[in-house]
Amino acid sequence: MPKLLTRSATCLSAIVLFVALSSSYGHAYAVDSIDRPNVLFIAVDDINDWVGCLGGHSQAKTPNIDRLARKGVLFEQAHCAAPLCSPSRTAIMMGLRPSTTGIYGNLNWFRDMPQYRDWVSLPQYFRRHGYVAWGGGKLYHQAHGKFSDAAAWDHVYSTSTGTLPPPKHERYKHGLRPKFESNPILARLIDWGPTDHAIEANPDWKTAEGAAQFLQRDHDKPFFLGCGIYLPHLPWYAPKIFFDMHPLGDIELPPYQPDDFDDIPAIGRRMGEQHIRHIRESGKWKEAVQGCLAADSFADACVGHVLDALENSRYRDNTIVVLWGDHGYDVGEKKIAKSALWEQTTRTPLIIDAPVAEVVKTFGDQRAKGPKVLTTCATKICKSPVSLVDLYPTLLELCGLPENKQLDGRSFAPLVNDPSADWPYPAIITHSPHWLGNNHAVRSREFHYIRYSDSGEELYDVKADPLQRKSLADDPRFADTKVNLKKWLPKTNAPHFRGNESTSSETRREFRPARKDSLPSPKVLTTSATVPQKRPNVVTLYADDLGYRDIGCYGGPVKTPVLDKLAAGGVRFTDFHSGAPTCSPSRATFLTGRQHCRTGVYSVLDERFHRMHLLESETTIAEVLQESRCHPPKCDGRSSGMAHS
Repeated sequence: MPKLLTRSATCLSAIVLFVALSSSYGHAYAVDSIDRPNVLFIAVDDINDWVGCLGGHSQAKTPNIDRLARKGVLFEQAHCAAPLCSPSRTAIMMGLRPSTTGIYGNLNWFRDMPQYRDWVSLPQYFRRHGYVAWGGGKLYHQAHGKFSDAAAWDHVYSTSTGTLPPPKHERYKHGLRPKFESNPILARLIDWGPTDHAIEANPDWKTAEGAAQFLQRDHDKPFFLGCGIYLPHLPWYAPKIFFDMHPLGDIELPPYQPDDFDDIPAIGRRMGEQHIRHIRESGKWKEAVQGCLAADSFADACVGHVLDALENSRYRDNTIVVLWGDHGYDVGEKKIAKSALWEQTTRTPLIIDAPVAEVVKTFGDQRAKGPKVLTTCATKICKSPVSLVDLYPTLLELCGLPENKQLDGRSFAPLVNDPSADWPYPAIITHSPHWLGNNHAVRSREFHYIRYSDSGEELYDVKADPLQRKSLADDPRFADTKVNLKKWLPKTNAPHFRGNESTSSETRREFRPARKDSLPSPKVLTTSATVPQKRPNVVTLYADDLGYRDIGCYGGPVKTPVLDKLAAGGVRFTDFHSGAPTCSPSRATFLTGRQHCRTGVYSVLDERFHRMHLLESETTIAEVLQESRCHPPKCDGRSSGMAHS
C-alpha cells in the first residue's frame, strides 16, 4: 500500500485552499517575479462534505486532504456558484457569476460567446504577469477538446480522467440500469465497483503523476499548476484496496426523511428527482454509499501523491496550494446527484494555511496591498460564507498581482489573516436549467434561502435545522429575514447562451451570430469538363444504426441487393466515419458540416429530460440548397431526422 494511504483520517468534500508561503513571499508587486509565490491549483470533481474536517460522513477516509486541512484555516461555509460542473468551473475560471455570463449548463462554452471570446481567464491572468501555466486533467468541464481551453495554458500535460473500468461483465451488477432509462445520462453513470487495475494505471493517478513530475523540475519563473482529479464523479470505480477500506457490512447510511419534500415547491421537487428511490427500494443504498466513499478515498490518494511531491520539492515554502471541489453531491439525503440548491449540493470545504514567519515584504514605494499573513490566529475555523467565484480575485491578492476590476467575485484574502474578521457577504448560488428558469440560493451565516423561478421559496435556519428538513418560508416571523436575503439575489439574469423556447431568435443571434451571410455560394462538382447548366437533384438516404460490416457490398452476411446495386453504380467509400457514435450528434454533423460540439448537440435528444436541439444559428445543407434555388420539400434542418434519435 502506498505510504500516502497510511496517514490518518478524513477531509474530502469540496474545496480546500492551502497556502504555504516563504519569507520571500510578498503581497506587493514584487520587483522580481520569482519572489512571488507559486500556485498549485487542484480540482476534485463532485466531492461533497463526506470528509473528516466537515464531518459529512463519519466513515470517510481522506487522510491526505485532512493533513492539508489541519495546517490551516477551515472555511466551514464555502459554496459553489452553480451546482453543476461546467457553470461552476466557468465561474471559477472567469470570476463571473452564471447570471452574468449566461453559462448555466454543461454544454455551454464561454469562448463561443463573442463577448467572452477573449476573456482573460484565471491561468491566463497569471501568465500575463510573468507566470508559467501548466494544466492537466479535468479543470474545466472536460479535460480535452475546446473545454480544456488549451490556449490559456503554456502546456496541457494531461487529458486523462477517472479510473479504468472493470470488465464489461462486472459492470451494472446492481441491476438498476433499466430503472434509470428515463434519464440516459444517469443510466450510463450510476454504477460502482472495485477494479483490479494497479493504482498507477488509472488516468487520475497519471494526471497526479504529471503534476508531481512538474514539481520535481527546476523552474526559473513562478508557476500556476492546475491538476484536475475526476473522481469521485460517477461511476464510482476504484481499485479494490479503496473498497476494502470501507467494508460493506459496516456502512452507515446518510439521514433520510420520507416526508422531506412535503413543504418544498414544485420546482424544488423536480430538482429533488426521486431516482434515489430506485436505489433504496432495491436494497442497494449501502452499496452506493460504499462506492462513493471508495471513490473519495482514491481521489484523496491522488491528491496525496501531488502533495507529497510538493513537500519533497524546492517549492514547498513558497507555493499556494488550492484544493477545491466544483460543488457538493447528494447521495441519498434528498436525491442522488447534484443540480439542486440545498446545502448538500452547494457546499464545499475551504482551507487556507499561511505558515510564514515574517511580515510581508514591501519593495520601495510599492506597498503591500493585501492582508498580512499571520503565523497564528485565535481560531482555525472561519464560519463566514464564501463563494468559489471569489477564488480568482483572492489568488490575485494573495500573489500580489494587480486587481482585475471586471470580476464579480470579491477577495476573501482578509479572512486568511483573521478567520473571525467581519465578512458581511453571503454566498450566491444559481441553478438555471432552461426548462426550470432562473433559480437562486442565498447562504448567510444563519439562513439558507432559495428562490425559484415560479416565486416558490424555501428558508432554513441552518443552526437549528442543518439537514434542511423544515422550511420556514411561510412563517410570518421570518418575513423580514426573507426581505433582507432577497436583496442579494441577482438583479438581472443573462439569457441562456444556447437559448430556449422563451428566447427569441434575435436574442439567440446576439449570443451566437448567424453564419448564413458569410457562406459562399455552393459549388457543384461534376466529372465533366464543364459545369452543367441544370443543377442536379440531391437525394439523401440516411439509415439508422446500419452496421458497416453487415451489408453485402462490404462483405457482410446480410442480403442487401438494393444497396449493393447502388454501390456498384457509384463510389463506395471503405474508410468513412460518422461525426459521432451516437444518433443525434452524428446527424447534426451531417446536416451542418460542422462538428457536433459546435452545433449544440452532444447526446441523444429526449424531450423527457432535456431539450438539446440544434442551435438556431446553424445553417443546414438543406438551407444552403434552398437559398441556391434548389427546393427540397419542407426541409427543416432543425428537426430533420434528429427528433427521434
